Amino acid sequence: MINDSTRFELPFFWGSGQAAIADGTPIELLENTLLGARHVRYGTFGGIASPHISDTSIALFSHFMACGVWKAVYILDGLLKNVPHEMQYTRHFGPPSGSDPTLPDAVSSSLLTIFGYASELGATHERTIFLLEYMANTAMRQHIRAETTKVEASHQFTDWMAFGGPVLRSADPVEQEKRIKYRDLVANVVMLQNVVDMTNVLHDLQRDGVRITPELLACMSPYLTGHLKRFGHYILDMETPPEPLRPKPLFVTAP
Repeated sequence: MINDSTRFELPFFWGSGQAAIADGTPIELLENTLLGARHVRYGTFGGIASPHISDTSIALFSHFMACGVWKAVYILDGLLKNVPHEMQYTRHFGPPSGSDPTLPDAVSSSLLTIFGYASELGATHERTIFLLEYMANTAMRQHIRAETTKVEASHQFTDWMAFGGPVLRSADPVEQEKRIKYRDLVANVVMLQNVVDMTNVLHDLQRDGVRITPELLACMSPYLTGHLKRFGHYILDMETPPEPLRPKPLFVTAP
């Protein structure tokens, strides 16, 4: 799914594909679950779903964790298991890749740019340098805020997709993790289909003489829901194979 999204031009008007954003969102649980706890900030009983979203807007991987855990452990675990070979990521904090002796080579070569976790990785002086740079660098603050907006939009999109009640009713931690991952998988499928449909429409508009600019494409988002029908009668056709994925060029050359 992630690799297929890189075949399209449109997502790369939203980001470079070399950065990711992480931000937890609360998931309510039943009171008698082992993983659940009362979150001080959100005031609800449950856990934290922590998806990692590429700056091209597709979800890379996600974890479900207890409130108050050290998230850095989940970052490194996800990097070792989930980062695709086609998408290499860097980080904004700590020493550059290859000069950090405390991290395995596989992690150092594909560390994510995860802004919110700078306080949990690296030594105190590294965190201080990051915070000082954040306060002094206007462009950096604007970039971080823009990427944070993407992950918040992703949260709204996945919450809209995961209808059926806000409470995750399974008490099994394994099932809880699976449901979070399945939710993000369904959201990725819909998001990729939105990219396909938007690409086709933009391609046809340009063929009809409508001028499409990169600035216009950068303002678009794949988290569209107005055309989706969550409830109703669905027909599952298992006989007809789907059409092959053939991305159309965004900018059509005039004949």
